[in-house]
Amino acid sequence: MAEEGEEGDKGRVPPTTRAMTASRSSRPLLIKPLSKLDHLGLPLSSSSNQKFKYARTCTIIFDQEKARDLKEEKQWVLLKDTKVVMDMSTAGLKRLFSLFKEASRGMGVGDSMIGPRAFSLALRQMGLRDPVHIDRLFKNFNHPNQPEKIDFREYIRTLCSVNEEPIEDRLRLLFDVWDVDHSGSLSYSELGIIIVTGVDSGDLDTVTEAFNRVWSEIRSQSQNKEEDWIGPGRAAGISKEDLVESARRPGFVRDFFMQQLTRQAPASKEHSLNFAARLRELEAQIVKEVERDGLKEQEARAAKAAAAAAELKKRRSLGGSKSASSILLGADSKSKLKLSGGSPTRLPRAAD
Repeated sequence: MAEEGEEGDKGRVPPTTRAMTASRSSRPLLIKPLSKLDHLGLPLSSSSNQKFKYARTCTIIFDQEKARDLKEEKQWVLLKDTKVVMDMSTAGLKRLFSLFKEASRGMGVGDSMIGPRAFSLALRQMGLRDPVHIDRLFKNFNHPNQPEKIDFREYIRTLCSVNEEPIEDRLRLLFDVWDVDHSGSLSYSELGIIIVTGVDSGDLDTVTEAFNRVWSEIRSQSQNKEEDWIGPGRAAGISKEDLVESARRPGFVRDFFMQQLTRQAPASKEHSLNFAARLRELEAQIVKEVERDGLKEQEARAAKAAAAAAELKKRRSLGGSKSASSILLGADSKSKLKLSGGSPTRLPRAAD
């Protein structure tokens, strides 16, 4: 009896397990299992916990050019709004740079990556109090490879691009920003990397060639040039005075830095900044395509109807000519009978 009781206990399901099973079975399934494929039509692996397809999926694809245009437009709007509430003069940006350097103290030499907290504290000290605005600035100007960090040196350069002060004043500030090792000079590689940062791959060769010419002109106009200088002089660096003095004179160097350090308003305004407007744009495109397909279908039907009418007219003309000829032949035979005075003879019927 004891063994039978033990065997019976082994076959029984505990009440807690029965309750869990009942609760699971009583839950309604929102989506019925359709097959052993996922929402992309790929077979599910044995280790996958996904058992159901998605009811519906919707994918909106932005091409690369439109995405870049949208980002540039967002950044432009943010910079204009920031310029209203924060001092973005050369003196103000110099103070902001000092705050960023203070926040990055303790990092390695040349490390200019800071997090959202240090970025927010520095902007708050500059008078920008809106946390939503600060968050949008961080997300739109963060590092592409490290979204949780922002390069404050590159950010200062971006703020200088909407500064309306003379180019030589901006270069005087940016020289201190770019002089990471505090050597008092910028080498060819240091300045070259800064110039080509953010340049599209299609324009990289053009910008590099223009920078080589700029470097050669700055070195040739420098008061401290070497007697045996040959080529662009990449070994020796340029000082702040050399850079500012070359940019002050009208010429290729000034035009180059004016183009690199001046941010223009986005030329294209056709793309909206929100998701709802993008949906409306897609809906309008679909409506145009449907209307175009409807016009093509109407033209095809009209062409088909015209061909059928032409065929019917041709058949009627052929049928009318045949009936007219038969009528003429019948009238001719009747006239012959009247002239002969006889009656039409009937041929003898063939025997069955």
